[in-house]
This record gives sequence, structure tokens and C-alpha cells, in this order.
Amino acid sequence: MSLCGTLHTTAVYMDVDVPLVIVKDTSWKTPLQILKLRAGQKVKLPYPYALALLREGYAELDLEGLPSYSTLKKLSWAEEKTEDLQPLEEGFYLKVMLLANSLRERARKGDESAEENLRRVRIAFADLVRLRSLKIAQLASKNPTPSKDKMKNMTLEEQILYVTLCELLSGWTKSLVSLVAGGEKV
Repeated sequence: MSLCGTLHTTAVYMDVDVPLVIVKDTSWKTPLQILKLRAGQKVKLPYPYALALLREGYAELDLEGLPSYSTLKKLSWAEEKTEDLQPLEEGFYLKVMLLANSLRERARKGDESAEENLRRVRIAFADLVRLRSLKIAQLASKNPTPSKDKMKNMTLEEQILYVTLCELLSGWTKSLVSLVAGGEKV
């Protein structure tokens, strides 16, 4: 599996707040405090805590706090109309993954509207990723030296892609130039 495919299982998303709706009263101990959570309460918690509450059935995702289909369409439109990468919220890709997982689960339980919404989200998300990836590839190909300034509107996942592309292009260019500069015999 690729690095980006497993990022959500690492500490990379430790500080990304996930919107939840508490469905059962509970107390939750964190390293710094004990949270008293009440059914119906809307909270935003760091991903590891949110994931634990979701898995144990104490919470559900607050879908209103996650990127929606219309948000994805608006972001795609903005990316298409501008030359520069548009900023995305922290943990954007993680939040879209959580939305898709929620829709997939609801669709698995027979919710046809969730199945249709999931299909639309997948298409809009793929469009957005394609547009942003193309811009990132163009930045790397124009100058394969990573630049912090160019990374300012990139998500963490995109920064990984950008730096990897820069390294790949730089190494490839150097190896081809050395064929001519070094006068290697064929």
C-alpha cells in the first residue's frame, strides 16, 4: 500500500480535529483531562480520540462539519479557475475519507441516497485531486528544488507528493546530464 494510503494510521493526523455528535453519555480520559460527554453534544476532538469514540459506539461523525459534495464541487471550480493552488482546511483529505467511509457504511445498510451521494462525492473528489496533482506536478517540473513558498497552500499529503516529485525529477535530470557530461562509453 502507498504511503498516502496509510497516512491515517500514523501520527500525522494527531492534531486534526474531527467533528462528532455524541450518541451515548460517557467520560473519556485524555492525557490532559477527563472529558464528560453527553448524548446529543457536538464536539470536535483530535482524530485519535474521535476514532476511538466512533469505534466504541459513543459517537457518530457530524457530517455537517465535514466537506460535502457541494464543497468539493466549489473547490474544484476554484482550482480550475486559478493558476495557484487554493488553500484547503487542515486534515482535508482525512475528513473526506471519513465522509466517504460514513456514506459507504450507510449505503451498505441499504440507504440508497447515501449510495448516490457517495458516487457523487467520489467523482467530485477525483476531479479535485486531479486538478491539484497536475498543479503540483507542474510546480515540480518547472523547478525540481522543493520550495517552502510553493508548499504554503499544499496539504501535508500534497507536500509529500511535491517533495517526492522534486527528488525524482532532480535525480533523473542529473543522471541524464551525467551521461553527456561524463562522456560514458556506450
